[in-house]
Amino acid sequence: MAGPLSDSIGRRLPLLVGLVLYMITSLLCVFSPSIYALIFLRLLQGMAGAAGIVISRAIVRDLYSGTELTKFFALVALVNGAAPILAPVLGGQFLRFSTWQGIFILLSLIGLIMFISVRFYLPETLSKEKRMPGGVRSTLLTFKRILADRGFLGYALAQGFVMASLFSYISGSPFVVQDIFGVSPQMYSLIFAVNGLGIVLVTQITGRLAGKIAEKRLFVIGLMINVASGFSLISASRIIMAFSALVFCCIKCWDSN
Repeated sequence: MAGPLSDSIGRRLPLLVGLVLYMITSLLCVFSPSIYALIFLRLLQGMAGAAGIVISRAIVRDLYSGTELTKFFALVALVNGAAPILAPVLGGQFLRFSTWQGIFILLSLIGLIMFISVRFYLPETLSKEKRMPGGVRSTLLTFKRILADRGFLGYALAQGFVMASLFSYISGSPFVVQDIFGVSPQMYSLIFAVNGLGIVLVTQITGRLAGKIAEKRLFVIGLMINVASGFSLISASRIIMAFSALVFCCIKCWDSN
C-alpha cells in the first residue's frame, strides 16, 4: 500500500503519515487492556512502520542506480545492522528501571524524532514527471506486470525466504535462549548483537566488492552461504538433540540400576 501510494503522490507525505500512525499506535500499546488488544495494536504498529521501510528504499532508488545503488544500500544496511545490535542491548538495560510499557513510550519518542527529521530535513526525491497514476486499477496492473517478470520474481522470492529465516530466528531465539537456557534479558541482548555484527560486517564487505566483482555473483555467493548456514544449523540442532536424548537415557538407566 505504501509503495504504490508513494509512487503516485510522492515520498514525503506517505512517510510522514506512516510515522504519525507509528507514534500513535506505540502510545496506545501502553494502555492495552488485554493481550488481544496488544497484538492488534502491534499489527497496526508494524504496518505503520512498514511504510518507513518501503519508502526509505524507494528514496534510495530515486537517488542512485547501478553500482552506486549497491554501495549506498550497503551503507543503509550498516544502519539497519546497527539496530539489532543496539536495540536489544538498550532495551535490556532500559528494562532494569522501567516496565514493558516504557519500551513503547520510547518507541513513540523515536518515531517523533524521525517525523521531525523527515519533516524538516528530507526533501521530496520523486519529481512530479516521474510519478505514476494512482488508483486501485493502476496498482493491480503494476503488480500484474512485475509478477510476470521472472527476474524480479526470482530476486523477490530469494529476499522473501531469507527474511523468513531471519524472522523465524528472531521470534524463536528468545524462547530458546531465555526460557530453556535461563539467560537473562541483558545477556540475551548481547548474544543477539552477534547477528547484527554479522550483518554489518558482510554488508560492508559486499559494498566494497561492488564494482570489482559482478553483483549477480555476489548475490549468488550470499544465497549459497545462507543455504549452507541453514543446513548447518539444522544439522547441529539435530546432533545436539540426539546427544541430549542419549545422555538422558544413560542417566535413566543409571538411576534404575
